[in-house]
Amino acid sequence: MGQFDKSALPVAIIGGGPVGLAAAAHLLKKGEKFIVLEAGDSVGSSMLEWGHVRMFSPWQYNIDQAAKELLENTGWMSPVENALPTGRELVEEYLLPLSNLPEIKENIMLQAKVVGVAKKAHDKLKTRKRDTVPFQLYVEVNGDTKVIEAKAVIDSSGTWTNPNPILSMVSGRMRRENYTIRFTMAFLTSNN
Repeated sequence: MGQFDKSALPVAIIGGGPVGLAAAAHLLKKGEKFIVLEAGDSVGSSMLEWGHVRMFSPWQYNIDQAAKELLENTGWMSPVENALPTGRELVEEYLLPLSNLPEIKENIMLQAKVVGVAKKAHDKLKTRKRDTVPFQLYVEVNGDTKVIEAKAVIDSSGTWTNPNPILSMVSGRMRRENYTIRFTMAFLTSNN
């Protein structure tokens, strides 16, 4: 298998939140092809779930410089730098305008949940010549699984919808999967 043509493939960005869209802005600035894969109905969809919460970092730390430059070229006015936005304000006043720039919008897939990432024709046990093949992302879109090839992958999916299962608590009680993990570990330990 020969080297694949990296210039023909995009960089895949998993997640359309602040980090994913900042990555898109930087790739755009460098002339790189990219695709943003957002599982939700909108960019920043996880942030909208806690949109009523005021952030504890001001705008100046939440707006990426490359993204800011792209937005300012369209007449966008940056919010007051030391003000503390809510999650919803960050999405509505920054992420949506950024995602609606034509050169970014055309590269965003909404309702596109990445369910797997692999190297083409390689499994976890094969390491030989991994650098000569592209990544394959398995993406659920409208009930179908599509395979998208990419030269690189940036995972900016965040933790809101995928918290650490060992630490997840519901109403002070461990979730069922945590109990199962703990029980199984205790069972295996006691039988050795």
